[in-house]
Amino acid sequence: MSSMGWKPPEERDPEIQQIPGVGGRLLFMRVVVVLILSLLVYRVYALQQAKGADLATRAEQNQFATLTTDAPRGVILDRYGEPLAVNKPSFNVTIIPAFLPTEESERQGIYQELSDLIQVPVTNTVKPEALLAQANPELVSTYTRLAEIYGASVAETLDQAGVVEQQPDSIEGIVAENSFAPYVPAVITTGVPITVAYQIEQRSIFLRGVRVIPQPLREYSSGEDTAHLIGSMAVSYTHLRAHETVLDLVCRLLLAKTKL
Repeated sequence: MSSMGWKPPEERDPEIQQIPGVGGRLLFMRVVVVLILSLLVYRVYALQQAKGADLATRAEQNQFATLTTDAPRGVILDRYGEPLAVNKPSFNVTIIPAFLPTEESERQGIYQELSDLIQVPVTNTVKPEALLAQANPELVSTYTRLAEIYGASVAETLDQAGVVEQQPDSIEGIVAENSFAPYVPAVITTGVPITVAYQIEQRSIFLRGVRVIPQPLREYSSGEDTAHLIGSMAVSYTHLRAHETVLDLVCRLLLAKTKL
Protein backbone atom coordinates (compact mmCIF):
# COMPACT_ATOMS: atom_id res chain seq x y z
CA MET A 1 0.00 0.00 0.00
CA SER A 2 1.34 3.41 -0.94
CA SER A 3 2.09 5.84 1.89
CA MET A 4 1.18 8.85 -0.23
CA GLY A 5 -2.36 8.99 1.18
CA TRP A 6 -1.00 9.45 4.71
CA LYS A 7 1.18 12.43 3.88
CA PRO A 8 0.05 16.04 4.41
CA PRO A 9 -1.40 17.79 1.35
CA GLU A 10 1.62 20.07 0.99
CA GLU A 11 3.95 17.08 0.75
CA ARG A 12 1.73 15.20 -1.71
CA ASP A 13 1.38 18.24 -3.94
CA PRO A 14 4.23 20.74 -3.65
CA GLU A 15 2.29 23.24 -5.76
CA ILE A 16 -0.07 23.83 -2.81
CA GLN A 17 2.74 25.66 -1.03
CA GLN A 18 2.79 28.19 -3.85
CA ILE A 19 -0.84 29.29 -3.05
CA PRO A 20 -0.77 32.39 -0.82
CA GLY A 21 -2.07 31.78 2.73
CA VAL A 22 -2.73 28.07 2.28
CA GLY A 23 -0.47 27.11 5.17
CA GLY A 24 -2.38 29.29 7.62
CA ARG A 25 -5.72 27.94 6.41
CA LEU A 26 -4.63 24.33 6.84
CA LEU A 27 -3.30 25.09 10.31
CA PHE A 28 -6.56 26.79 11.26
CA MET A 29 -8.62 23.80 10.07
CA ARG A 30 -6.44 21.41 12.03
CA VAL A 31 -6.88 23.48 15.19
CA VAL A 32 -10.65 23.57 14.69
CA VAL A 33 -10.83 19.79 14.22
CA VAL A 34 -8.73 19.22 17.34
CA LEU A 35 -10.95 21.58 19.38
CA ILE A 36 -14.16 19.88 18.22
CA LEU A 37 -12.80 16.44 19.04
CA SER A 38 -11.63 17.71 22.43
CA LEU A 39 -15.09 19.10 23.21
CA LEU A 40 -16.73 15.82 22.22
CA VAL A 41 -14.34 13.83 24.40
CA TYR A 42 -14.96 16.20 27.33
CA ARG A 43 -18.74 15.93 26.85
CA VAL A 44 -18.58 12.14 26.84
CA TYR A 45 -16.46 12.20 29.99
CA ALA A 46 -18.87 14.60 31.72
CA LEU A 47 -21.91 12.46 30.85
CA GLN A 48 -20.31 9.16 31.78
CA GLN A 49 -18.25 10.08 34.84
CA ALA A 50 -19.61 13.28 36.38
CA LYS A 51 -23.35 12.83 35.67
CA GLY A 52 -23.52 9.13 34.89
CA ALA A 53 -25.04 7.99 38.20
CA ASP A 54 -27.59 10.81 38.29
CA LEU A 55 -28.68 10.27 34.68
CA ALA A 56 -29.00 6.52 35.26
CA THR A 57 -31.23 7.11 38.30
CA ARG A 58 -33.43 9.55 36.37
CA ALA A 59 -33.73 7.10 33.50
CA GLU A 60 -34.90 4.35 35.84
CA GLN A 61 -37.46 6.69 37.38
CA ASN A 62 -38.85 7.51 33.93
CA GLN A 63 -39.11 3.83 33.00
CA PHE A 64 -41.12 2.71 36.00
CA ALA A 65 -44.17 4.09 37.79
CA THR A 66 -45.71 2.85 41.02
CA LEU A 67 -49.41 2.15 40.59
CA THR A 68 -51.66 1.00 43.41
CA THR A 69 -54.16 -1.69 42.46
CA ASP A 70 -56.79 -3.09 44.77
CA ALA A 71 -57.10 -6.85 44.98
CA PRO A 72 -60.53 -8.20 44.00
CA ARG A 73 -62.63 -9.11 47.00
CA GLY A 74 -64.12 -12.54 47.23
CA VAL A 75 -67.78 -13.55 47.21
CA ILE A 76 -69.42 -14.04 50.62
CA LEU A 77 -72.06 -16.77 50.92
CA ASP A 78 -74.28 -17.76 53.82
CA ARG A 79 -74.62 -21.28 55.16
CA TYR A 80 -77.21 -22.10 52.51
CA GLY A 81 -75.02 -20.95 49.63
CA GLU A 82 -76.94 -17.75 49.03
CA PRO A 83 -74.74 -14.78 48.10
CA LEU A 84 -74.47 -12.06 50.71
CA ALA A 85 -71.83 -9.94 48.99
CA VAL A 86 -70.78 -10.14 45.35
CA ASN A 87 -68.68 -8.08 42.98
CA LYS A 88 -70.52 -6.06 40.36
CA PRO A 89 -68.51 -5.25 37.21
CA SER A 90 -67.83 -1.58 36.55
CA PHE A 91 -65.62 0.20 34.03
CA ASN A 92 -63.68 3.44 34.38
CA VAL A 93 -62.59 5.47 31.37
CA THR A 94 -59.13 6.95 31.91
CA ILE A 95 -56.57 8.98 30.00
CA ILE A 96 -52.80 8.71 30.40
CA PRO A 97 -51.54 12.24 29.63
CA ALA A 98 -48.07 11.06 28.58
CA PHE A 99 -49.53 8.94 25.76
CA LEU A 100 -51.61 11.72 24.22
CA PRO A 101 -50.52 13.17 20.85
CA THR A 102 -48.36 16.26 20.95
CA GLU A 103 -50.27 18.03 18.20
CA GLU A 104 -53.22 20.01 19.50
CA SER A 105 -55.49 19.12 16.56
CA GLU A 106 -55.04 15.37 17.10
CA ARG A 107 -55.57 15.75 20.83
CA GLN A 108 -58.77 17.72 20.33
CA GLY A 109 -60.00 15.04 17.92
CA ILE A 110 -59.47 12.35 20.56
CA TYR A 111 -61.23 14.48 23.18
CA GLN A 112 -64.21 15.07 20.90
CA GLU A 113 -64.60 11.42 19.91
CA LEU A 114 -64.34 10.33 23.54
CA SER A 115 -66.85 13.02 24.56
CA ASP A 116 -69.38 11.64 22.07
CA LEU A 117 -69.00 8.16 23.59
CA ILE A 118 -69.12 8.94 27.32
CA GLN A 119 -71.14 12.21 27.25
CA VAL A 120 -68.50 14.22 29.11
CA PRO A 121 -67.85 17.70 27.66
CA VAL A 122 -64.44 18.51 26.24
CA THR A 123 -64.34 21.94 27.86
CA ASN A 124 -66.33 23.47 30.69
CA THR A 125 -68.53 26.16 29.19
CA VAL A 126 -70.66 26.74 32.31
CA LYS A 127 -69.65 29.91 34.15
CA PRO A 128 -69.79 30.18 37.98
CA GLU A 129 -71.96 33.29 37.68
CA ALA A 130 -74.64 31.30 35.85
CA LEU A 131 -74.64 28.61 38.56
CA LEU A 132 -74.87 31.25 41.27
CA ALA A 133 -77.86 32.86 39.55
CA GLN A 134 -79.67 29.51 39.52
CA ALA A 135 -79.18 28.91 43.25
CA ASN A 136 -81.71 29.70 45.97
CA PRO A 137 -81.15 33.39 46.85
CA GLU A 138 -82.20 32.92 50.49
CA LEU A 139 -79.68 30.14 51.04
CA VAL A 140 -77.01 32.11 49.24
CA SER A 141 -77.65 35.10 51.51
CA THR A 142 -77.67 32.97 54.68
CA TYR A 143 -74.43 31.12 53.95
CA THR A 144 -72.77 34.30 52.73
CA ARG A 145 -73.44 35.92 56.13
CA LEU A 146 -72.10 32.82 57.90
CA ALA A 147 -68.94 32.95 55.83
CA GLU A 148 -68.46 36.64 56.61
CA ILE A 149 -69.02 36.06 60.33
CA TYR A 150 -66.43 33.29 60.59
CA GLY A 151 -64.02 34.85 58.09
CA ALA A 152 -64.28 32.00 55.61
CA SER A 153 -64.29 32.20 51.85
CA VAL A 154 -67.77 32.83 50.49
CA ALA A 155 -67.19 30.75 47.35
CA GLU A 156 -65.83 27.79 49.32
CA THR A 157 -68.68 28.01 51.84
CA LEU A 158 -71.35 27.99 49.13
CA ASP A 159 -69.59 25.13 47.40
CA GLN A 160 -69.20 23.02 50.55
CA ALA A 161 -72.79 23.69 51.61
CA GLY A 162 -74.10 22.50 48.27
CA VAL A 163 -76.03 25.72 47.73
CA VAL A 164 -74.42 26.35 44.35
CA GLU A 165 -74.02 23.47 41.95
CA GLN A 166 -70.49 22.57 41.06
CA GLN A 167 -69.20 23.06 37.56
CA PRO A 168 -69.41 19.86 35.53
CA ASP A 169 -66.17 18.02 34.91
CA SER A 170 -64.55 18.35 31.51
CA ILE A 171 -61.99 16.17 29.77
CA GLU A 172 -59.48 19.00 29.39
CA GLY A 173 -59.90 20.02 33.03
CA ILE A 174 -59.34 16.50 34.35
CA VAL A 175 -56.27 15.99 32.16
CA ALA A 176 -54.85 19.35 33.27
CA GLU A 177 -55.40 18.50 36.95
CA ASN A 178 -53.52 15.21 36.55
CA SER A 179 -50.73 16.54 34.33
CA PHE A 180 -48.29 16.45 37.28
CA ALA A 181 -48.31 12.62 37.01
CA PRO A 182 -48.32 12.03 33.24
CA TYR A 183 -47.98 8.25 33.45
CA VAL A 184 -50.78 7.72 35.98
CA PRO A 185 -54.25 7.12 34.46
CA ALA A 186 -56.57 10.08 35.06
CA VAL A 187 -60.15 8.93 35.62
CA ILE A 188 -62.50 10.78 33.26
CA THR A 189 -65.71 9.00 34.23
CA THR A 190 -66.78 5.88 36.11
CA GLY A 191 -69.47 3.26 35.74
CA VAL A 192 -69.79 3.36 31.96
CA PRO A 193 -71.92 0.60 30.37
CA ILE A 194 -70.10 -2.43 29.09
CA THR A 195 -71.20 -1.65 25.53
CA VAL A 196 -69.50 1.75 25.70
CA ALA A 197 -66.40 0.13 27.20
CA TYR A 198 -66.27 -2.29 24.26
CA GLN A 199 -66.60 0.57 21.77
CA ILE A 200 -63.73 2.47 23.39
CA GLU A 201 -61.53 -0.62 23.38
CA GLN A 202 -62.32 -1.27 19.73
CA ARG A 203 -61.30 2.32 18.93
CA SER A 204 -58.23 2.24 21.18
CA ILE A 205 -55.86 2.28 18.20
CA PHE A 206 -57.28 5.70 17.25
CA LEU A 207 -57.83 6.93 20.83
CA ARG A 208 -54.22 7.24 21.92
CA GLY A 209 -53.84 7.47 25.69
CA VAL A 210 -57.43 6.37 26.40
CA ARG A 211 -57.81 3.19 28.44
CA VAL A 212 -60.74 1.36 30.03
CA ILE A 213 -59.89 0.00 33.48
CA PRO A 214 -62.28 -2.49 35.08
CA GLN A 215 -63.13 -1.84 38.72
CA PRO A 216 -65.40 -4.25 40.59
CA LEU A 217 -67.99 -2.72 42.90
CA ARG A 218 -69.25 -4.39 46.05
CA GLU A 219 -72.94 -5.27 46.02
CA TYR A 220 -74.85 -6.60 49.03
CA SER A 221 -78.02 -8.61 48.72
CA SER A 222 -79.47 -6.91 51.82
CA GLY A 223 -78.50 -3.41 50.71
CA GLU A 224 -77.21 -0.92 53.27
CA ASP A 225 -78.97 -2.56 56.23
CA THR A 226 -76.30 -5.15 56.97
CA ALA A 227 -73.41 -3.74 54.96
CA HIS A 228 -71.55 -2.70 58.12
CA LEU A 229 -71.74 -6.31 59.35
CA ILE A 230 -70.86 -8.10 56.11
CA GLY A 231 -68.22 -5.71 54.84
CA SER A 232 -67.41 -2.11 54.12
CA MET A 233 -69.61 -0.11 51.80
CA ALA A 234 -68.34 3.09 50.28
CA VAL A 235 -70.36 6.21 51.13
CA SER A 236 -69.98 9.04 48.67
CA TYR A 237 -69.32 12.63 49.70
CA THR A 238 -72.53 13.67 47.95
CA HIS A 239 -74.50 11.22 50.10
CA LEU A 240 -73.04 12.65 53.30
CA ARG A 241 -73.70 16.22 52.19
CA ALA A 242 -77.28 15.38 51.30
CA HIS A 243 -77.96 14.32 54.91
CA GLU A 244 -76.04 17.19 56.49
CA THR A 245 -78.02 19.48 58.74
CA VAL A 246 -77.49 23.19 59.31
CA LEU A 247 -75.93 22.44 62.69
CA ASP A 248 -73.51 20.00 61.05
CA LEU A 249 -72.51 22.66 58.53
CA VAL A 250 -71.88 25.28 61.23
CA CYS A 251 -69.76 22.81 63.20
CA ARG A 252 -67.78 21.89 60.09
CA LEU A 253 -67.13 25.55 59.28
CA LEU A 254 -66.00 26.19 62.87
CA LEU A 255 -63.63 23.23 62.71
CA ALA A 256 -62.24 24.46 59.39
CA LYS A 257 -61.81 27.94 60.86
CA THR A 258 -59.98 26.47 63.87
CA LYS A 259 -57.59 24.49 61.66
CA LEU A 260 -56.76 27.61 59.71
